[in-house]
Amino acid sequence: MASSDEDLRDRHIMGCPMPATYYRVVNHLFGTSADRLRALDCARGELGEFVTVADQLHQFETLAEIGPPDWGVKLGRALGMQAHGALTVAMTCAPRLRDAVVVLVEFGSARAPFLDFSARIDGGAVQVLVEPSPVVAPSIALPVIEAATHSVLALVDSSSGSSPPRGLKLRLMASRPDWFTDYSELASVVLFDQQVNAVEFSHDTYDQPNPLADKILADQAVRELRRRATRQVGAYDLVAAIQTILHYESGSILGLAEIAQRLNMSPRTLNRRLIEHGTTYRALVDGYRRDRAPVLLGKPEMTVESVAWALGYTDRSNFTRAFRRWYGRAPRAAPEPPASARHHLG
Repeated sequence: MASSDEDLRDRHIMGCPMPATYYRVVNHLFGTSADRLRALDCARGELGEFVTVADQLHQFETLAEIGPPDWGVKLGRALGMQAHGALTVAMTCAPRLRDAVVVLVEFGSARAPFLDFSARIDGGAVQVLVEPSPVVAPSIALPVIEAATHSVLALVDSSSGSSPPRGLKLRLMASRPDWFTDYSELASVVLFDQQVNAVEFSHDTYDQPNPLADKILADQAVRELRRRATRQVGAYDLVAAIQTILHYESGSILGLAEIAQRLNMSPRTLNRRLIEHGTTYRALVDGYRRDRAPVLLGKPEMTVESVAWALGYTDRSNFTRAFRRWYGRAPRAAPEPPASARHHLG
């Protein structure tokens, strides 16, 4: 069972901003009708430069329910190498494939905070490992990895110059899915039931010069990635502090002025800093309530009314409307255990 500290850490990650690019692509690619777009557009409003990690993952979870089973491959194909902003520029303009991999490992999570990137040498091969963080639900882990590895393959391929690196293959921990033929565009060799999720290529291509390298562009892109990563760390720290306060204020949601006072800053400064980080206090409160509601409803001792109170709602109807907006259905409390079970629990 996860500790309280781990639960808080995961909620902090869920509240952090990330680029809205992938969110927009999902809406465009799979929102093929008004009903589908309404279901997928979890952020509910005009998109700015960022969405929260919770918004993005909630959109993925909705897509898993209403989309095709191979949506991860389809999304990866649509993203390719071009949808990753400064990360694409820094990698494809890097002097060597080794330099491109270093950029991906250092800054990949700035683009997708719910993924962890690393690299290792395994015999005569280089492996770029892609792993979902604990905030990724098991129901979407495979399609998220499918989408991510598709992009990593495209970026590695483009970063090696005019020809793909030798020995390029994809290793996946999952078993072979029914839509295996969709993988034909990913790599000539795809291996399932592996120990890791990794893009692999021969080590002898690691230090070959990239004939398409552009040091000036690569340096500019890395500076932009570093700036955004620093900004994200600042956002993480600020969001973490706010999420911690919300977690321990059961029964009330503090206003912006009260939160600002707790953080020793003025409301105007707090509001400005949140906007700079691509979010607002209202969005953080809404995300906290959305993530916390199912957890509380799953507790046998909690009624819908008590959950509404714990999340700071003045009445059940306001909570019900919010829950319908988040999950498309009315909230339901967990069934009360039978009398024998209640007696056994003391």
